[in-house]
Amino acid sequence: MDSESQFSIDELDTFASIYERDVDITLVQSIRSCPAMRDWLRTHAGFPAAELFQVRHSLSTSDQRETDLEVRFGDEKAAYVLQIENKLDAEFQPNQQESYAARAESLTEDSDVVAARCILICPERYAQSADGSAFDAILTYESARDILLAEGPWGRSAALVIQHAIDKHRRGGTDAPIDEARTEFFRRFSELAHQNGLPLIPHRPRKRNAGFLWWPRAGTLRQPRGWNPSGSHGASLSAKLIHGFADIELTGVGSVCDIHKLGQELDNYGITHGRNEGHLRIRSDAPQLDPSSGFDAQRDEANTFVRALTEQHQWWHDVGCDLVAKLINMQGR
Repeated sequence: MDSESQFSIDELDTFASIYERDVDITLVQSIRSCPAMRDWLRTHAGFPAAELFQVRHSLSTSDQRETDLEVRFGDEKAAYVLQIENKLDAEFQPNQQESYAARAESLTEDSDVVAARCILICPERYAQSADGSAFDAILTYESARDILLAEGPWGRSAALVIQHAIDKHRRGGTDAPIDEARTEFFRRFSELAHQNGLPLIPHRPRKRNAGFLWWPRAGTLRQPRGWNPSGSHGASLSAKLIHGFADIELTGVGSVCDIHKLGQELDNYGITHGRNEGHLRIRSDAPQLDPSSGFDAQRDEANTFVRALTEQHQWWHDVGCDLVAKLINMQGR
């Protein structure tokens, strides 16, 4: 199926990034809601017709690994168990396939399990190059998408997530529509920031209307002692160009320290900030920039914006990082 004929250009520019977890959640919702999805899984697992009674996501296992999805058909006294490994574009970890097969075999020893299988679900191009020989079946995103497209509006929304994963991979933007003016503006801005001590960063916008750039944790902002953020959590630096904000973003900091006390400490320093659940944003005003217009006409404003970023960067290394570390250590006592 040609995705261009199924989705509009605007639809295919909906999500800036798609990660494996996004696909996991979409699959969970689809399995719960769509009989055709359940039939598809049961058929390829070799299970008889049986009702769904449980779906679990990111299940920790006894061998210290993880099953992305576990789907159980039948009932709690006679279950047909399907373990699903979702691979968007990451390589297999050592012995990861074999551990799935071993877990499926050990499950059959449980008195409440009739049969257990393990399958791999991934984009078609991944299936063509990866060795999935330890799995009982390999199913593709493309097949899941086509099933969901037949399910009406909600199915189309789920299929759109799958299509983004097929097109863009987990980091997003590899096949995103190109905006030459913004790409050139971002390139010039990134080079200017690099001349002032910040790392060079990718300059292709992830969306056609993108108006911000961000710098990775590694090589930009050191992380406070006692905070070992995983995934997208951590302290990062971002330039909200169209809004005129140079931000330090502390994502997930509320899980390791009292975010209200942190806000009070920042007030004592006269630091502008905002909170949203467990996240905190330290903000410095900067000129508003228009990435769709020429860079040279906004060079003075861009210089001022970069100074705001470098001042944030310096403040973090002089004060901010140790301040957050102190509060983390206080909470840990």
